[in-house]
Amino acid sequence: MQEDKPGVVTCKKGPDAAGVSQDLRRKYDGIVTDGTRVRVLFETDLAALPNPPPNSEKIQTIYNKVRRYVPEEFRDDPLYDPPNDEDERKAKEIQKPGSQRQQRLRMRRTGSLELPTVKPSLLTTVPLKIKTLTSMKPLRGRLQHELRSVRAKKHRDPPSWKGS
Repeated sequence: MQEDKPGVVTCKKGPDAAGVSQDLRRKYDGIVTDGTRVRVLFETDLAALPNPPPNSEKIQTIYNKVRRYVPEEFRDDPLYDPPNDEDERKAKEIQKPGSQRQQRLRMRRTGSLELPTVKPSLLTTVPLKIKTLTSMKPLRGRLQHELRSVRAKKHRDPPSWKGS
């Protein structure tokens, strides 16, 4: 804000860019505030905003994950203090919906909360078409690996009735 234009702010995108002026004085009701009034308002009524309350989840994350990478001389900063019991409880409440959402997604994809296991004996008796397992995409790689290992085992150890 310039001294000769109180209430008018000029914004620039960069140091060499042309400025865009915006008049912040009130005009919506027809009363234009003069420069002296704006100066008085800025000097008397302009107060610093208080700091926002600490975020419990961030406090816990900073202590558990970030603090170990902070150099020793900066670890005594209050930012890296361990969270108290109340902060940990609040952080877990914040994180709980995220883990519940992940469980719902896993349930939707696989049909159960645990990852299903496939027995090798089932793979040898029932022919599976891996390309049709679109609903079990996360398991596709594991199933292909198990099929390959079962097939390789068959080639290494032929059944005894064929050779005798």
